[in-house]
Amino acid sequence: MDHIAELANVSKATVSRALRNSPLVNEATKSIVLEAARNSGYVVNKNARKLRDKRTNTIAIALDFPSYPGQRVADPFVFELLSDIVNSLAVREKDVILCSPNASDAFAYQQLLAAKSADGIIFLGQGDREDVLNELAGRRAPVVVWGGVVDDAPYCTVGSDNRHGGYLAGSRLADLGCTNVLYMGNHRHLESRLRREGFEAGLKDANGRGTVSELIVKEFVYETCLPAAQRFLSDPENRPDGVFAVSDIAAIAFAAALREIGLAAGKDVPIVGYNDIPSAAFFSPAITTVRQDTLQAGALLVEKLMQILEGLAPKSVMLPTNLIVRET
Repeated sequence: MDHIAELANVSKATVSRALRNSPLVNEATKSIVLEAARNSGYVVNKNARKLRDKRTNTIAIALDFPSYPGQRVADPFVFELLSDIVNSLAVREKDVILCSPNASDAFAYQQLLAAKSADGIIFLGQGDREDVLNELAGRRAPVVVWGGVVDDAPYCTVGSDNRHGGYLAGSRLADLGCTNVLYMGNHRHLESRLRREGFEAGLKDANGRGTVSELIVKEFVYETCLPAAQRFLSDPENRPDGVFAVSDIAAIAFAAALREIGLAAGKDVPIVGYNDIPSAAFFSPAITTVRQDTLQAGALLVEKLMQILEGLAPKSVMLPTNLIVRET
């Protein structure tokens, strides 16, 4: 830094401020300092800066690994949301680390924070971790969660209106005259439970009749959903006249299983999915689905965590959901 100060004909303090992009240094001087730094091959030691600032400027993102087979994340919706979170963090010049799939209890996450590996954690999905999240909240850990929003949650949550999304799906199938409908999901997950509650309410309000059968899938990935749908449809008595799948991947898998027995999704059996992943629009037939806004979700998750790190107590927020009607 002494060498750069000499080259730029400024003080060492000015060099330090310029490299930190401080507003105390005008743009012309910053340009001179940065040019001198580039020509000298100078690189800021981020770890040293983190020690000085008492912040890592790193945010951990915890995926719901246990909910995926072999702890492999294969749901495109997760990558859409992850991308939007990372972009929002990049605007704030924050680094990102992904938590190890072995971090399955509250102590592991507390260790992550205590070791100054990250300033805070964003959880993508509650999954089976509600006890872990409740414990972290009780210890005032800086965490925010993408998932189902409920009034009594002790932690800050950003999520779509899952009940309303399910309600839209139920109303749509009822309007199409479906009375023997199938719910394809996983009641262990809060988001899935909320969607089912809304789904049944939508069916009831629309026609006040009909039966709902259930196909539980452990993971919302194609290699799990397709065999489950095939087994379900192998019994002719299980043929529904409408399907609500709580993920687009599950909806696509059920449509493929219908094709194998000579039925067409939409024409013979209406299907509504959830998430509006890109492939839902390009699948043939295109999947009718409930859309979640990942761009807004990513920005809000980051904003809420920044507020927590500043000592504030932000409230949870629920985002709107919309029905996207396509061929199925």
